[in-house]
Amino acid sequence: MNTPSIQRATNRWQSFFSTLSQADITVLDRAASGHKLKVVCYEQDVSYDTLQKRFKRWQFVLGLSSLATLLHVWRVVRMRQIETDVDEPTLMRYAHDVSTESARRVPEIDMPSELRHRHPAAMAVASAAERKQAMARTLAQCVLSPALWHALISVGQCMGEHALSRMHVPAQHVLFMHMLMPDTPVARDTRSVAALLDWLRDVDTTVYMVEAGLGAPLALPVVIAARKALALQRFNTSAAERTLAASSPSERSAFWECIAANTGTPACCPLADVAFLQTVLQDLDDGEHLNRALASVPTNALLGPLTGMSVAMLAMQGNQSSLSLRAYDLVGVMVRARLRHAEIVGVHPLRLLTFFSMQEAGLANDPTLVFLSTDERLIDEEESHLVSAGS
Repeated sequence: MNTPSIQRATNRWQSFFSTLSQADITVLDRAASGHKLKVVCYEQDVSYDTLQKRFKRWQFVLGLSSLATLLHVWRVVRMRQIETDVDEPTLMRYAHDVSTESARRVPEIDMPSELRHRHPAAMAVASAAERKQAMARTLAQCVLSPALWHALISVGQCMGEHALSRMHVPAQHVLFMHMLMPDTPVARDTRSVAALLDWLRDVDTTVYMVEAGLGAPLALPVVIAARKALALQRFNTSAAERTLAASSPSERSAFWECIAANTGTPACCPLADVAFLQTVLQDLDDGEHLNRALASVPTNALLGPLTGMSVAMLAMQGNQSSLSLRAYDLVGVMVRARLRHAEIVGVHPLRLLTFFSMQEAGLANDPTLVFLSTDERLIDEEESHLVSAGS
């Protein structure tokens, strides 16, 4: 297998797919499934000439010679079917391998160089002990990452595979990782974050909660927290943020109640989870206020996605104050409890992140790959403690 060729083809495919709109994806899905182009044009309300021009442009971008090859590659990578000839283009010959390679690949999450130096999980490590420690850090980050953790507990407890129909999970993970490094803003060319904010651009709070809440129920709270943590200095505020900021106290209260309603699971109390984030966001510079909040975290919020994000933010302030030390100790307790919970429900956090990254790249993926096998463990019982997210 020509691995470099597969990797180049995979990168080319993912770059191409990231430029497509949902309408483009629907057109390609229908055409690749054998529907007549004129029927597709009629159903999607697009002219035949316009569609032909799009196909020509897509063929050029992917380096494919005809519409037939374009539709074949689309069908193979999206649906894992393969019948290729040795004389066909590289991407066409390796389409199935591209899908397989992407299924194994850990998603490439954008993070600042400072964060990469602090977290060996993003670097090559030499010894087995270092690899083990790096994996512990990565798992800790995943179970504290709000959108990813909420998907995990939803998969394991109440929604099953329906919880895998989520939007912008990798982007929310990127924001969380930047929140762990104070004063380190997200780069403007971070495409996943730009797409998330673009999604929120023309959305007011009512439409957001009614139409998109179940698809990305934590998106706006995560963006608000990232804005407070100075991670989004290079991005303009979205319409959803502005609408919420301009709303009355009663409207804001109703918004947070809707967040709680859309994030409820048997693992935690959503009202307590939302309330803790609100308490933390009230004044991130008031150490006494935050110390009191940490000292009184309700037990029914310890597995809450927003509570985990909030405590991790406070722990990673980069100083040795009583606040950060108290938060850091609580992070260790929360991480171990969450990894134990993930073992109980049988979902692997890192594989779940990979699944969402592949889903956003338009690659076929088997949902069952996110589950733990019967003999897998996330916590090493021989260790007396677990490495926390930011150590």
